Amino acid sequence: MRTPITAKVIERYEIAYPDPIKLKTGDLVTIEKWEEASSEWAGWAFCVDQRGIKGWVSETYLRVNGNSAVAVRDYDATELGVQSGEAVKILMEEFGWAWVENSEGGHGWVPLKNLSRMQKSE
Repeated sequence: MRTPITAKVIERYEIAYPDPIKLKTGDLVTIEKWEEASSEWAGWAFCVDQRGIKGWVSETYLRVNGNSAVAVRDYDATELGVQSGEAVKILMEEFGWAWVENSEGGHGWVPLKNLSRMQKSE
């Protein structure tokens, strides 16, 4: 994993999916829809797992066959609610979203458009 990048939250984000989909390698999902290629969120598929839990999954975690897919690695769709001015560490980026860690050790997805990378002197 790369070195985390510190970012400042420039716009508050509230959790949209309080019961996130979480996949283990080999889990099967049904793809209900894809984000359009022209969308700012292109690369994400809205999936439902075998327990009926729904959520967005990055295509990089899926091996797709028609409208079904298999998780090729573990995935967690947990979102992280953040407040403007808060500092977070960006651990990974996927199609306009960042997997971040906050100062309390919480982890989750936040839209990149809500973050501003900080310079080392900030």
